[in-house]
Amino acid sequence: MKDAALLVRAQEMTTALRAGEQVWMNDVLHLWEWLYGHARDTEGEQALAWAEVAFALVSASPDCWREPLSIRLLMIARFGPQNGHPLLDAHIWTADALKLIPWTPDEYRSVVENSEHQDDTQLDAMAHVNNVIELLSQLAKFLPHPLHPDLQSWLEVRAALRMI
Repeated sequence: MKDAALLVRAQEMTTALRAGEQVWMNDVLHLWEWLYGHARDTEGEQALAWAEVAFALVSASPDCWREPLSIRLLMIARFGPQNGHPLLDAHIWTADALKLIPWTPDEYRSVVENSEHQDDTQLDAMAHVNNVIELLSQLAKFLPHPLHPDLQSWLEVRAALRMI
């Protein structure tokens, strides 16, 4: 797909999603893959421009949660965290990721320790949280220490649960 056509398609789809129009999730994810690839493979500031287009698309989709975190993580890994930048601010990234977790670290530890008594819905939620925690652990590699206390708490829970 040519760059100009890719941008137009992304803008149209993002606008449709924001307007609440029905958009096929497969179409969103297919376009996301193209945009993510461009952001990953492009050099310099142009990579950030592609990442912003990709981020706008998946942020407009209520079914996407991992993709906005992933594109931000890719850019933070390349350019480092930058306070105030819409994609590179690790504090915003961390806050957005933590909003996806329905438990406190202590509650989650208890849920996991009693996982044999959980129903499928609870097990799906636990898998979702595990994915978010994995992304948080990847982000932590690029941050100066000491880490934000909330992030540090989740990383400690992750480490403790790996021992079980």
